[in-house]
Amino acid sequence: AAAAGLSEADLALAFKDQREISAQQVARMAELLGVPAAEVAGRAGVSTPVPGEAGEAGAVERRLAALEQRVAMLEAEIAALKAR
Repeated sequence: AAAAGLSEADLALAFKDQREISAQQVARMAELLGVPAAEVAGRAGVSTPVPGEAGEAGAVERRLAALEQRVAMLEAEIAALKAR
C-alpha cells in the first residue's frame, strides 16, 4: 500500500471496486508484484486505468483538443455578438 502511495484501507477499497486508483499507482503495484499492469488494473476494478494505453490516451487528447477548439470558437462568437 505504501509503495503505491495508498493507505491500507484505500488499497483494500480499490480491490473491492470501491475506490479508483491512478495509472501511476497501478504501475507501481505491478512493478512491486512483478505482474503486468493490466492484471493489477483488472483486479482493482473496471474503471482503473492501465498505464501505457497510448491509443486510448491519444484518442482522449484528440477529443479534448477538438472540444477546446469548439469552445474557443463559441467564445469568439459570443464576444462578437456582445460587441454589436
